[in-house]
Order: sequence, then C-alpha cells, then structure tokens
Amino acid sequence: MKRITVLTLLLAIVTQTFAQGLLTKQSPRITEATGYYLNGSRYNINKNMISSNADKKKKIETPSENFYWLQSGVFSQVGKTYHIFYYEALNGEYKYPNIQEDWQTFHQVNYFALNDSEYAQLKSVVLKKEGKQECISTSVDEQTIRITKFDESEFIGRVSTYWGLNSDPSQCFLVKSLNVGGKDVVQFRFGATKRDNPNLLSSYFEVSLDDFKKLFVD
Repeated sequence: MKRITVLTLLLAIVTQTFAQGLLTKQSPRITEATGYYLNGSRYNINKNMISSNADKKKKIETPSENFYWLQSGVFSQVGKTYHIFYYEALNGEYKYPNIQEDWQTFHQVNYFALNDSEYAQLKSVVLKKEGKQECISTSVDEQTIRITKFDESEFIGRVSTYWGLNSDPSQCFLVKSLNVGGKDVVQFRFGATKRDNPNLLSSYFEVSLDDFKKLFVD
C-alpha cells in the first residue's frame, strides 16, 4: 500500500510539472512568404511553399516545405524559458504507399525552440543584414503534432508533455538577412541539419525584414 501511495504521489508530481508549460508574449502571425526552389537554372516560385515540382497541379503530392502561418512566443516550463517558433503546415501520405495511390492530406503544427543565447544570435544575424548565412542551433529541435484544427490550449498541452524529447544537437534554423533589389529581406529554412552542410542557395523562404522582426517578442 505504501509503495502504491508513493507511485501515485510521483505520478501527480510529474503531471503537475507537465502542466506548468506556459506560452506568453506571442507574436503576430506571418501569413505570407515567397518560397524558392532552384530547378536547373530557374527557380520554382510559390506562395508559402518550397516545392521541387514545377507542375502546380502535382505540388500537393510532392514533398515540400510550406506553412499557412508562422508565429513565435515565450514558452516557460519547470523554471526555464525558451523562445518557441511554431507554424501550421499541410502534409500528406498515400493510403497505399507501395503503389503510390490515394493521396490523403492532413494538417500539422511544427515547432522548435531556442534558448536565450541562440535567440540573441538569431536577432543579431537578422538585424545586422550582412548577407551571411547562419545555422542557428535549436535547443529543442523541430517536432510535429498532427491536428484537425489548431487549438492553442491543446497545442500547449502537447508541447508541455513532450518538451525537449528527441533533441538533435545537429539541427538548426537556417537564416540570412540581406538587401535584394533595394529591399531588406530575410531568407530562412526550417529543420536544417548541420552535418548536411545546408545552404540557402537552392531553396528558401523569403519575407521582408519588417515582417520577420515581428517574431521577436522579448
């Protein structure tokens, strides 16, 4: 009986710890970006999507990076604070993958997080506008939650439960801030891996510097 009581107490403590996750200081959402994918000597250019497929009718059935909106906030749990970036995206899979038939789409929310030092590095790269690519390490690497409709309370609960699991120290947020044609812009990609020597020449999202700065919520 004593052992059961101790286990029950431990479970209650763990549950309470997970429930401590708190999302504050949320940024406005970025809802528009231009996606570029280098296809030979020309870029495939799409709104909110990086796609290797030049055929617009088939884009949805090809692997792509995309998002409906991108947002950030300050996430606190167990006495620690991180800067979390999260976005809703469209994904899909074949019901019959062996013969690649019956493509079925679904929505998901991806997120990753930076500690204070990583966040300061990101801000420095963006605000200096030096045109130098940086791969910003992520304390919590990109993870995915499948959804039917985004619900903030459910999202916070899921993030709190799995916070920090499966962290890959080689993952990073790839970013560059520069001037293109007289306009200050930020180019970036989600979920890059340092060991793959990623670059922003072949594929990237691009938004105005002013829009990207909205994600900074100190």
